[in-house]
Amino acid sequence: MCGIGGYFVSPGVDWRPSKESLGAMLVSLMTRGRDATGFATLTDENNICIYKGPLPADDFKEAFIKDDTVPVGRIGLLHARSATIGDPNYPENNHPVYYETGNDYVAVVHNGTMGPGVKAWEQIKLQPKAQVDSEIIAASLAALGPIEGLRLLEKEVGGTAAFAALFQNGDLLLAKDTNPLFMGVPSPGVLVWSSIKEALIQIWGAEV
Repeated sequence: MCGIGGYFVSPGVDWRPSKESLGAMLVSLMTRGRDATGFATLTDENNICIYKGPLPADDFKEAFIKDDTVPVGRIGLLHARSATIGDPNYPENNHPVYYETGNDYVAVVHNGTMGPGVKAWEQIKLQPKAQVDSEIIAASLAALGPIEGLRLLEKEVGGTAAFAALFQNGDLLLAKDTNPLFMGVPSPGVLVWSSIKEALIQIWGAEV
């Protein structure tokens, strides 16, 4: 079990979450995972910045808030990890996981367990760089795009999932089956989401 959250701001809308509110969201997700914490955001230059570490959110947030090199862009992904597969002391196993191909760069936060990914890795002709099973989501979407990537995951991998995927071009993909994922609107042109409904209301004042 892990916790995911995030926000999406439409182009031209000035709303941005404070780092303090992002830290509070991460701490709210800590009830679903304490082994690692992470954040990804899309910068104004359309680069994806990832900041993560093998710490519970209440320890992670202090460094995150103080680090001026970590921007808060138009789109952000949040994750609190409960490690099942992949040692959290290896950064590539912690979320957001990412994969870069000649086609795209995709960052993903995932709550759930994926099925065997061997056939999917073979079909996209790529190699895993991490031990964590969630990496196949990012790799499939980076190699094939959102529609064909989802089709491949459904056909060849399976499992359970609630996930958010951030593409370098600014596209966002949210997907879920039975795993919790609540969405709300705190302001016009803004979408927020979380594994925990109450956090969206209490921290961002969202209508859920």
